[in-house]
Amino acid sequence: MQRFFYTLAASVLLCLVTATTVMAQGPRRKSFGIGIVLGDPLGLTAKYWLNREESIAASLGTSYFGWPRVQVDYLQQINTFRSRVTTTYIGGGVGVGLGSGHDWYIAGDDSTAWYKREQSKTGIAVRFVAGINVIPRRSHFEYYVEVAPNLGLLSGFGLALDAGLGVRYYL
Repeated sequence: MQRFFYTLAASVLLCLVTATTVMAQGPRRKSFGIGIVLGDPLGLTAKYWLNREESIAASLGTSYFGWPRVQVDYLQQINTFRSRVTTTYIGGGVGVGLGSGHDWYIAGDDSTAWYKREQSKTGIAVRFVAGINVIPRRSHFEYYVEVAPNLGLLSGFGLALDAGLGVRYYL
C-alpha cells in the first residue's frame, strides 16, 4: 500500500513538471519550485504555477501523528498588499494519509489520564488553505506560511488544523 502511495505522489509531481504553462509567475518567471515544509506535514513540497493567479501545490511527508501523507491544493493568488513581492492566497484541496499512526485521547472526566492508540488505516480529508508567500526580487526562492483547516471524511469524521512554514527553490 505504501508503494502505491509513493508511486502516486511521484506521478503527480512528474505531471506537474512536464505540463506546459502560458505565463509562469514564480521567482525569475520559473513555473516549478521544490523545497521543504516545516509543520504538518513535515517533508517535501512542490508548486507549479498555471498562470499569474493560479497554482497547484503538493506536499509529501509525515504528519504530527505519524501518518505518511500527501496533499494537493489548488491555490488562487490574491494581491492583498498590492505588491510584487508579497501576496496572499486561498484555495482548496485534498489530503490523504496512509499507513500507521497514533492518536492521543483523554480518558475520564477529570482530563488527567492520557492514552495513545495505534492504528493502521487510510484517511482522506478536504482542505481549505490560506497563506502568505514572499518572493524576493531577483531571487529563485519563495517563502511561505499557511494554515489549512481539514475536514476528515474517511476513517472517521472530524476537524483538524494544519500549519506550515516553507521555502521552495524554482528550477
